[in-house]
Amino acid sequence: MSRHSKATKKQLQDRLLKRRQTRERQGNAWFDVVREADRLIGRDEGREAIAILTKFDEAHPGRPEVLRLLLDLYHETHDYGPYCRVCQRLLAKESGNRPLHLMLASGYLAAERPVLALQTFRRYIERWPDDPLIEGARETIVLLEPAVEDILRTAPFPADQKLELGAMHEEMLAGIEWGDYARVIQLGETLLQRSPGFVSAMNNMSQAYSQLGRAADAVAMTQRVLDQEPENFHALGNLSRLLLLGGRGDEAEEPLRRLRPIQSDSCELWSKKAEVFSFFGDDQAILDVFEQAKEAGYTTGKSPDVALLFHLAAVASARRGDWRRARQLWREALNRRPGFDLAEDNLADSQRPDGQRQGPWAYGIEYWIRRETIDELLKAFDDSKTRHDDDDDDEASTLVARRFFEQRPEISKLVPLLLDRGDEPGRQFATRLAWLLETSAMHGALRDFCLSPRGPDDLRIETANRLSQKGLLPSGRVRLWIEGEWRELELMGFEITEEPIGSPHPPQVEEWAFQGMEAVKRGDGKAAETLFQKCLEIEPDRPELLNNLAAAYHEQGRTNESDALVRQIHERWPDYFFGRTNMAAIAAHAGRYDEAEALLDPLRQRKRLHITEFSALCLAYIQLFIARRNFEAARSWLGMLKQVVPDHPAIPKFEQSLTLGGAIGRLAGLFRRPRGK
Repeated sequence: MSRHSKATKKQLQDRLLKRRQTRERQGNAWFDVVREADRLIGRDEGREAIAILTKFDEAHPGRPEVLRLLLDLYHETHDYGPYCRVCQRLLAKESGNRPLHLMLASGYLAAERPVLALQTFRRYIERWPDDPLIEGARETIVLLEPAVEDILRTAPFPADQKLELGAMHEEMLAGIEWGDYARVIQLGETLLQRSPGFVSAMNNMSQAYSQLGRAADAVAMTQRVLDQEPENFHALGNLSRLLLLGGRGDEAEEPLRRLRPIQSDSCELWSKKAEVFSFFGDDQAILDVFEQAKEAGYTTGKSPDVALLFHLAAVASARRGDWRRARQLWREALNRRPGFDLAEDNLADSQRPDGQRQGPWAYGIEYWIRRETIDELLKAFDDSKTRHDDDDDDEASTLVARRFFEQRPEISKLVPLLLDRGDEPGRQFATRLAWLLETSAMHGALRDFCLSPRGPDDLRIETANRLSQKGLLPSGRVRLWIEGEWRELELMGFEITEEPIGSPHPPQVEEWAFQGMEAVKRGDGKAAETLFQKCLEIEPDRPELLNNLAAAYHEQGRTNESDALVRQIHERWPDYFFGRTNMAAIAAHAGRYDEAEALLDPLRQRKRLHITEFSALCLAYIQLFIARRNFEAARSWLGMLKQVVPDHPAIPKFEQSLTLGGAIGRLAGLFRRPRGK
């Protein structure tokens, strides 16, 4: 019955073009937003178009032109919850708009709000009995009336108020979906005055209280439900989640234990259980629930609850390493609910290479921590920076964080949960918070995280290195999950700095030395030699200048002279960093691998390295381990180099060597295996 037909992308773009041309003539400021939405739709990026229009609407609410465009887009993406919300907002401005009334009624029907749909169709007929579309509306009412009567048969409402209170209940459900929590509580209070035993209203109010930060009221409301219905699975699920998010994980286990064995004829049981289990990270329980739902025939539907169940089963599958099945399940979720952002975002993330994925995640950070709480913390940081007039004042930030979480201790208890199963913003928030608080519990959470397969490789490697620098992880090789498999990785038990090392040179020497290194980079060893000799005439006893001269010799193919100078440097300055790395390279090239390692080992014990020293150490170990055919160790050092100096010119060469070397090593291993008798 919707006035919207199944519009093609071309038809939608034509409508946008007409609107754009009209508003361009009128010179309205919002034209650029419509033009950008038009461009995104042309690229099949409807969600992105919705995002920019929604952002504009939040800043400039109520513009009918923007709302109508959003209405079109929500219809095209079959997202009928917000579609109905936009219809309502437009009707508040255009109460006499007949098509909008009919669109709202049809939207309620598509959004599975049958009582509201019936009410709205009836009002439409009463108000416009002579409308040309009246017969279609009457036919829909004939179909809806027995369905609604059946839905409301067991509702604990007075007989003469069932339709009115049933519609009010559906408004509560819509309010939960739209985030209008104050309205949900208002409706719930009215419902409970007129039907005191209506537990669905209590459960919805509990969710609304939680979202508004009224945790005590939320818990009290769930207890009220359980006093009346001890096995109400909605209340048990809500209570266990509320206690967990409130930092009361031990208490949360009791309602969770009661929830597990519950059976019900309600199709919502499966998605509710999966939702709660996802917050507790119980992947096997989610997959068991999914299989039970399949056996019960529940997964054939196309409701938002069914889509959520597919999404949660996908997350559980991915967390257990079955990414192929996870992608299939996310696609099934999107078949049942097009535009479902959690499924879409996870599916897109799953296409990234191993090691770069942020997920999977069941819910975003806003499901774990209220946006208002995060904003409150950010404001505290901003106020502190203003007072200290120092954007890099970590000490002040730490003090702010500690004061804030003394008042909100439940938030810090979410850190290990967000590190394990949060989305990208959630994990970044948890990591930042853990480093600011610097408690043993936070260090333990960070340690568990970096030794797990959760989150992107670079964040876990960075975390492991920082823990190693603090002595909280052993330096040297540690087993980490890298690029989709467990590998031994060399941790950096040292700090890397770009602060200058050594005493400065006279300005003229600095200039000649710079020109000499540029000559080496472009392969002009002769010019470099001349420049470094001029430097040494002024400063003859500087090992770095002699080291650069050795590089100039090497560039000219004068290897013996270069090696001799390297040995001389090491003899005179045995602790000179680059002297040791160069001596190690000479030893490795000659096959004296133990000697090379002995030269390099003391350098790894240093707690602070300049970035050039770090690069030289990485290159020395990469070359040594390639020579020893220990390709895994070489990859570990190459990974550290890529993490710190991603644009180092030697990286492509060594990546190619390691790819070829690894293949040859695997092939050689086949021939070394004992033959069967």
